[in-house]
Amino acid sequence: MKTIFALRNKSNVTSKYSVYVEYCYKTKVKRFATGIKVLESDFNTEKGLIKKNGSTQPELDNNHIHSVKSKIDNLIKEFFVKHSRYPTLEEITELKEETIKPVYEKKLIDFLNEYVQQKKEECKPNTFKAFAQLKVNLSEYLKLNKLNISFEEINYNFLEEYTKFLIKKKYLNTTISKRLIVFRQFMGESLARGFHSNTKYLTFRFKANHSDNEPVTLSKKELDSLKALDLSNNKKLERVRNLFLLQSYLGVRFSDLMNIRDYHIQNDYIVIATQKTSKIVKIPLFPVAKEVLEKYDYQIKPISNVKYNKYLKEVCQLVPELSEIIVQVEFNGVKRIEIIEPKYKFIGSHTARRNFITIMLELGVNPQQVMLWSGHSDTRMLQKYVNKKQGQEKEINLVMEKLNTQI
Repeated sequence: MKTIFALRNKSNVTSKYSVYVEYCYKTKVKRFATGIKVLESDFNTEKGLIKKNGSTQPELDNNHIHSVKSKIDNLIKEFFVKHSRYPTLEEITELKEETIKPVYEKKLIDFLNEYVQQKKEECKPNTFKAFAQLKVNLSEYLKLNKLNISFEEINYNFLEEYTKFLIKKKYLNTTISKRLIVFRQFMGESLARGFHSNTKYLTFRFKANHSDNEPVTLSKKELDSLKALDLSNNKKLERVRNLFLLQSYLGVRFSDLMNIRDYHIQNDYIVIATQKTSKIVKIPLFPVAKEVLEKYDYQIKPISNVKYNKYLKEVCQLVPELSEIIVQVEFNGVKRIEIIEPKYKFIGSHTARRNFITIMLELGVNPQQVMLWSGHSDTRMLQKYVNKKQGQEKEINLVMEKLNTQI
């Protein structure tokens, strides 16, 4: 009595079947997993072989499944010689457990756990958050769909279903794009380290609507109004306001703002190595920035980014101009979402960096010089920080004045 190969348990995500070795005793069947999965069209049932392009390593996979089958066939043969009958399902299972080590295939999630732990040791905290979130989302998706997949099963279909899952989680398309970029990075680094040879994941592209909002920025006039607020009775808000002004006139990220010390001041410049890229930037110490630094003796007392953003919205709410209603358009899959809020609700620590870049360009500073100050190496990235509509009202008023004088 011989065993046969059988394809069972089709995956709803990858459409692949698990390859089993089946042993039939009377009317009952016992299946033994091989750890290999293939599409039905990629398996020659008659010959019991994975076709040439049926997997990334068909020769090795074929050797493996036939090795499993051969071992079980030998157990059956040896049992028959010894007992003059074929083993029952219970007997063959017991023999198999005693003599053949279980098939173990290290799954993607095992590597992911190791990968995220490694990134925790290598990356800055803000960068690490993206990898930690990858683990959270992917683990939840696999658990929800009862999947325990290998690298070789990551293909277009898998990523399409995973993307649908992220959309159902109500993530905006901009966030989904970032999550998929991190996933591709994980797959790419795993490929480079020899954990797999799968490149099918590269065929997937997230084709979806993306918002084209201008970044929210404060004009020089709005920053002046913010600076003019009397906050002497609220030191907490006063300090956050001053830090935001400092950031807006230096263009530094929040992480670099928290690291500024007196020794970074060199001849009316701030010279600092950015935490994100380690690039050294040399920024002129403009009057408002110098005023704030002198107030705090060039020592910035730490505050968390969460509290900073919370208090910043509170203080910006006190500026009448910042209660202007703004409409931002986002997308969740194909669903268009309008976010209608007062301007101050869109303001955060990164707004200051956009303020600096937009105002400097408005003043006519050469973009290449602005890039040296901001630490950008790509003009396309710099443009993402620029509010092209800022100053539009001033231009419209000038046009209206000219029209009025000519009519």
